[in-house]
Amino acid sequence: MAITTITASGGDRSWGTSATWDNGVPGVADTAVGDGSSGTVGLGSTPSTIASLDLSSYTSSLQIDNATLDVDGPVSIGSNAVLIFTNGSQLAVAGNFDMTSGASITTDATSSILFNDTGTITTNGVNIGNVLANTAGTHTQADLINGGSIDVQAGTLNSASFGSNWSGDCKRTGGVWTDSGVVTLSGSTPREIENALATERWDHLVIDSATCTMTADTFAMKLSGAGTIVADTTEQFILWNGAAGFWAGWSGTITSDVRFRTSNTAPGADVVLTGGDLSFVAPPGVSLPMDAALNLNNGSLRIFSESTGGSLVTVATGANPFTGHVVLGDDDSGVNRSGVFDCGSGNHIIKSLSRDPANTFALLNAVDFATSTVNLSGKFDGNVSGNDIIVTNTSAVISGAGTFTDTTVTDNELNATNMRGGGPNDNGDGGSNVNIRFRDLSPALNTRLNSNLNAPLREVI
Repeated sequence: MAITTITASGGDRSWGTSATWDNGVPGVADTAVGDGSSGTVGLGSTPSTIASLDLSSYTSSLQIDNATLDVDGPVSIGSNAVLIFTNGSQLAVAGNFDMTSGASITTDATSSILFNDTGTITTNGVNIGNVLANTAGTHTQADLINGGSIDVQAGTLNSASFGSNWSGDCKRTGGVWTDSGVVTLSGSTPREIENALATERWDHLVIDSATCTMTADTFAMKLSGAGTIVADTTEQFILWNGAAGFWAGWSGTITSDVRFRTSNTAPGADVVLTGGDLSFVAPPGVSLPMDAALNLNNGSLRIFSESTGGSLVTVATGANPFTGHVVLGDDDSGVNRSGVFDCGSGNHIIKSLSRDPANTFALLNAVDFATSTVNLSGKFDGNVSGNDIIVTNTSAVISGAGTFTDTTVTDNELNATNMRGGGPNDNGDGGSNVNIRFRDLSPALNTRLNSNLNAPLREVI
């Protein structure tokens, strides 16, 4: 193993020229050194492989253009060193990567630093440009990383909870990204995001002001910031097993579908979607206890269990308002994986309420109006293959121009005002075949319901 140092001014300043070095061009077993007397050097077109790179005392610039410098061991970059990568160039690092504050790395859009094998990444606050991990091995952060774009394709990036800050695309398309800490997408430049594996979800994703387009389903445990999330086609943004307040820092815009998979934890702030649906999918018996408003505008709240058996999953609004459509069940035909919508005491605008057509089971107590105030503007239609959505109610006030069809209500005191019937022969004027069934009602309440509903009751049981 030889050590060869960049000369002050010899040769044509090309990496592959012998006169550029005091001990010849470095090879696969050699250490390349740049010190305080070394001049500028450029590597172009022809790749080079060396054992290690020591620029800890370097005060000039290393420029790599359309080439790869493959370092099979450690890389050290001092406070006065400048590294410039252009036209698809790479610095491939298979050992420790150490930078001193004051150093400079510039990568154009097609160039990157490639971490492979095993080592520690120490940046001391220096922006390291674009990062790629696509080979086996583990690189572990020793501090916060600031960079351009990142794509973890293979191997492991262990952030050790130090977090990272990116101004470009941020993706985990393969491999492992563990203990991510806070992943911040800074700046306003549009970029792509992707992290399509629940086990590798980001601990905390912060989108400052950028518009982020998901190129695959994207998993995180917490979301903050004021940016925008959109889908490239049908991708979902998935909040997975976050602690209480997993939505508390978010004031941005989401136009894609969103999925919550929580363990009885509340979002911590108003959940507002300007497009797409919100699905609550969780293990049996788990609840989403809303502690703020849930406004889906014209989107749907879809509630279903991720597996069969046990108690149904529940979205409980408490005293908080809800706006949107509600769909119970999922599209797993022949398996009952429905959920429960508990209206609590909030003031809701329910634009329609139905079950997924593939769920053919009678949904017992799947909707609880409780003591809420509900404006139903669309259809409440429970019928699939002759089974109903069976509703429980305490003293709700329900109004609006909507219709109830194929619904069974177990009721103590339902104040239904200006509602229409909506059976299969309904022509919109509150005619016959209402198909609303009420059970366990007192005679006085029966009379009041008949007078308040703008249609005759079909059946009281």
